[in-house]
Amino acid sequence: MKHDILISISVLAALVGCTKVDVRTPERVQSDVCFNTPVVSSITKVVGEIDGLYPTSESFAVFSVYHSESFNGWDTGVSYINRAEFTYNALVDDSDSDALGGWTGGYYYPKSGKLSFAAYSPFSAHADSPGVGTGTFEYASAGLSIANFTIPELAAQYDLLYSERIYDKTANDGVGDGYEGLDLVFQHALSSIKFKVQKKAAYTGYTITLKSISLENINYKGSFAENIQNETSDVYASKPAWTPTNEFDESDGLDDLTNYMIYNSSLVITEAATDTDDVKFHTIPQGAILLPQTFGESDTALIRVNYTIKPTSMPEISQTATIPLNKLSEGWVIGKRYTYNISIGYDTITISPTVIGWEDVNGDVAVN
Repeated sequence: MKHDILISISVLAALVGCTKVDVRTPERVQSDVCFNTPVVSSITKVVGEIDGLYPTSESFAVFSVYHSESFNGWDTGVSYINRAEFTYNALVDDSDSDALGGWTGGYYYPKSGKLSFAAYSPFSAHADSPGVGTGTFEYASAGLSIANFTIPELAAQYDLLYSERIYDKTANDGVGDGYEGLDLVFQHALSSIKFKVQKKAAYTGYTITLKSISLENINYKGSFAENIQNETSDVYASKPAWTPTNEFDESDGLDDLTNYMIYNSSLVITEAATDTDDVKFHTIPQGAILLPQTFGESDTALIRVNYTIKPTSMPEISQTATIPLNKLSEGWVIGKRYTYNISIGYDTITISPTVIGWEDVNGDVAVN
């Protein structure tokens, strides 16, 4: 592989001394650890950073463990890479046939033995000290854990990802022209929320205008555990889960809940359902990437929709509808996109959620 030398001999020596693993020399072809363009799970594409290919402007954090033979447990090997940042390098390509490059971090394969890997994205999601970043990330035998994660404000939200593990790799894996590193598969850690809106009918002589959509009393703090179980290099099973800081039915009020203004402008709704029940919607471009959570029996968490109805030659009438989220589904599941289809009528508004890559959620609610 025609790579630039990414680390100096002095750094290499320090790395060897730290891990007690004999490392290949930088001159060896394909001796440096690198990753191909990461693959994002096809379960759903969420709003935010990830849309199609993993962006070259983004970096991710990598963990690696060394075993002299095959992988037999994360805690039984030698920690080789501990949350190092891997960034894009256009030169990571033998033939440069597609100019995609790869992600590198300045680490080299050992002369013997094998490396296993895991990662999360983006690298900047972690907090090294109180008040910095959005969570404290750790990695161990059960996989990734995140303590005290806080969802950013809407404008700063990103697609939080965690990878499947890669087992038993050496410098000789993937040898060939165009090699750009190991394949890395990411899973979504949060839930994606989107909105669409239409009129229930044409309503000739009436103008319906959407003014705002907000999600209110939503939990935005929590902790994550990947919960890897029954693991070998051939078997991988996990039960990823979030624990919100405060559930909706707890008695301590709304201290750990917040509101998100999804849309706040003025959209005249021209699309309408037809007599044949065809569905036509305006897509609201704004969305949210939020904490997976359950809504319980409380109706505190809700969608609020403000809109106006204006009959011809008459004053505009302001309307507000509030729909408890627990009337629509039990909660938001990790790695799923929830699209709330809003149909505004002359005297009612209906919201019907669907879940991409999962089953449709039953349960519409009409509010007079």
